[in-house]
Amino acid sequence: MSEMVAFRQGTSMPSRETILRYVVETVNQITELEPALHLLPWSGVNSAIYEQRFAQCYDEGLCAAQTSAPNVPQGILPSTDWAQGIGLLCFAAGYMSAGERPLTHNQLCDFVKQAAVGLSPIEGEAASGFSTVRSIALPVFRRLQRDGHASRILLLQTLLHLVAWKSASQYARQQAQRLLWMGGI
Repeated sequence: MSEMVAFRQGTSMPSRETILRYVVETVNQITELEPALHLLPWSGVNSAIYEQRFAQCYDEGLCAAQTSAPNVPQGILPSTDWAQGIGLLCFAAGYMSAGERPLTHNQLCDFVKQAAVGLSPIEGEAASGFSTVRSIALPVFRRLQRDGHASRILLLQTLLHLVAWKSASQYARQQAQRLLWMGGI
């Protein structure tokens, strides 16, 4: 798979505002699905708090790059897994932007994996460098996006793939795989 700029193809160094706008757009897309899926523990809570937290993580990444000390912001460690993961990605984007390094999905995820080493509260996807996202979700999402599918279809079909291959429930995996074999969403 070719390495592409993580946020928008053709942009080698997106600005802080651009990165944070994409983060907010992503959270908003997930929020659209939340009423049906009940995935997010903060449903109904003012998301501006999280927007501020993610902006702070980006800024802390910039500061850490200037001091050559990629210390993970302590404010995201007690967060929920999803907020922790997004916060770490924002931190990585800030750190890498300060060094004018290209923001590719692999480089961002690898940075998060390295930064998470030895931090006990960070586990799961973030600690693995988002291996499930990179190996399952991202290829499906990009293929569907390339084929011109609507945003909601992109998200639902990607979620169906994640359930089909990573669900803890054997029944859910089997049913999701059956749906995929029948053509998916």
